[in-house]
Amino acid sequence: MNKQLHYFALLIVAVATMALTSCHDDHDGPYFEDIIGSWVSDYGHDYYGDYDILGTDAVRYDFYIDHTGRYTYYSTWGQEYIDFDWYAYGDQLQINYYDGSYENLYYGFDNWGYLLLSPYYNFSEYTGYRPAM
Repeated sequence: MNKQLHYFALLIVAVATMALTSCHDDHDGPYFEDIIGSWVSDYGHDYYGDYDILGTDAVRYDFYIDHTGRYTYYSTWGQEYIDFDWYAYGDQLQINYYDGSYENLYYGFDNWGYLLLSPYYNFSEYTGYRPAM
């Protein structure tokens, strides 16, 4: 009976360890903390090469540490925004906008520290976002 109690205690410790470990957000990528902050689109890259994003074509992402955020853009009515929840999975970013739409993007950084967001894993097309001041 004492041997069964010992195995039962080990089982309880193992289950408690797994439960505590699962409290960590396994969805976060290896450097998801680096995207927390405010980012403004600065340039893009597509099949034709690099291009600048100027004036009212620029958009802004604000990523908050609590996995919420805000997307700000310009429309014919002026500056508008939509809030969202975000999750990082490795090098992928899922953004669930509060209007019901969503995006699955790949993220990384260029040599200048700009956040790169792309719908393609190979970054054949992407937008570079500079840190907002």
